Amino acid sequence: MVCLVLANPYDYVPVAEKAISAARAAESSLLVVFYISPTRLRRTVEELGEKGWLGPGSLRQLEDSMLEGYRALAEDVLKAVAERAEAVGVGTQVRTYEGSRLGLLGLLEAEGCSKVLADAYVGELSHPAAQEG
Repeated sequence: MVCLVLANPYDYVPVAEKAISAARAAESSLLVVFYISPTRLRRTVEELGEKGWLGPGSLRQLEDSMLEGYRALAEDVLKAVAERAEAVGVGTQVRTYEGSRLGLLGLLEAEGCSKVLADAYVGELSHPAAQEG
């Protein structure tokens, strides 16, 4: 199975097209995972607080709001990629994953990914199953 990991809801089309092409060429299905790192979001919110952009009362509220926003964007991205893949005959599964990078790697391994592509926001996945990024 070809697997695609996305984390940027705004710049995913080029890598999605590459993954769809790879799955089609391999006559394989495609698993698309939208990766949300709660730790990364928390760090971003904390940095905004440290720089004086946010007061202590609004930190938690913004973190919760950003997490909900990413979940909604993830659904839109997953739907768009699945529609594009299925339009060219590639069977697709989609999933949102929230958690650690190590947990994400475990998910990809458990799914039997033979090839993994990821957007630049995810970066390189250091794992034997991760062949491209």
